[in-house]
Amino acid sequence: MHRWLVVFIAVIGFALSAQAEADGVQREWRGGVEFVRSPEEPTDSSQTWKTREMWRIGTDEENEDYLFGVLNDLEVDEDGNVYLLDMQLAEITVFSPDGEYIRSFGGEGEGPGEFQEPRNLLFTPSGKLCVVQPVAHRCSLLTKEGEYLGEMPLPEPLGATSWMLVNPRTAAGGIYWQSFETQFGKDEMLQTDRLIRTNEVGDEICEYSRVRRHIDFANLTVREWETNPIRWNVDPNGRVHVNSGYGYEIEVWSPEGELEQKLSRKFARKRRSAAERDVARARLLRGRGMDKMKIEVSDFDRDINWMDVQGWIGPVVHASDSSSVGESTGFGALDFFDAEGRYAHRVTLEDVDFEWKQDRATLIGDRLFVLKNFADARRSIGAGYAGSSDRESLDAREPEPMSVICYLIDTDETQSH
Repeated sequence: MHRWLVVFIAVIGFALSAQAEADGVQREWRGGVEFVRSPEEPTDSSQTWKTREMWRIGTDEENEDYLFGVLNDLEVDEDGNVYLLDMQLAEITVFSPDGEYIRSFGGEGEGPGEFQEPRNLLFTPSGKLCVVQPVAHRCSLLTKEGEYLGEMPLPEPLGATSWMLVNPRTAAGGIYWQSFETQFGKDEMLQTDRLIRTNEVGDEICEYSRVRRHIDFANLTVREWETNPIRWNVDPNGRVHVNSGYGYEIEVWSPEGELEQKLSRKFARKRRSAAERDVARARLLRGRGMDKMKIEVSDFDRDINWMDVQGWIGPVVHASDSSSVGESTGFGALDFFDAEGRYAHRVTLEDVDFEWKQDRATLIGDRLFVLKNFADARRSIGAGYAGSSDRESLDAREPEPMSVICYLIDTDETQSH
């Protein structure tokens, strides 16, 4: 746990006591699982939080230390230093809490301290920096200064023809992974998306969620809601929170792998326009190169865009009914759940330079990090896998360089409404 990554909910006065059923929350036990359904409006408050820009880097073209390729992940150590992973340059750049350059290390290659298509960063329970390279099945361990310490062993799923471990989190002494596993048969394929916990020597300790998808090559159909079905995170106590579909429902799993709760709220789904469905269809076709493939897209946006639980009392959700979704700029609102599973607060973040179709956000404690121009940067390095029309469109416009903005969420400027 980062020293400064503390629960600061008390500062803003969030109410934590359970309320009676008069608040509109419905609770029901089925099969040993508690189903908690909240009303459409938060039970406690709607608030607006001011944000303060701490620093912005990546816009100084004359300083090579502040120029990036494609930033895909970031981590923050116990001192507040920020580690940025550039998957295009296969390099890690470290900045101070104030945004001052400290050091860079890494580079493309197979040798010690070099990386092969790095995708994720994490700090292990013992404090080592780990660089995850899913395609190469490598997790390189380093000190904070970049000294190579070796490779972390990884579990190999039984029966899978191919597999990748991605999107790791560290909590409660364990490492949590999303495992993509594929089994090939005659004219068919079975894809399994699992959430698992391992230790630092590669032993699989527990499984939490499992989603399977069967693909028949003779009748090839790609369904949007099956392509990346899981949104998830793990809290500091090791409880895993999972959204495994396109609806507004969150599964809460115990550290031991028992399903404890299913949280939801009354929710007005955001219906897509015909143009938005066309964009979703084109995105699914990109890189697959199969004209006879059937594409099915949803008539609605996914209800939950992303979810965070680290350093908070309950899950924090950005949903598709946020006021900013569908607009060009603005971060919009977050749904806060309390320890009892109620949808308790809706918080709007103001003064954030953010475009939903372009940028990526990471919430760590009281800091919000924005990776500007993330989508275009990712598409630019994926041009070699795209169809001819995609390559032409990418060549026609040069993507804007990436930059990083760090905001401090200023709870002293909270406004209730």
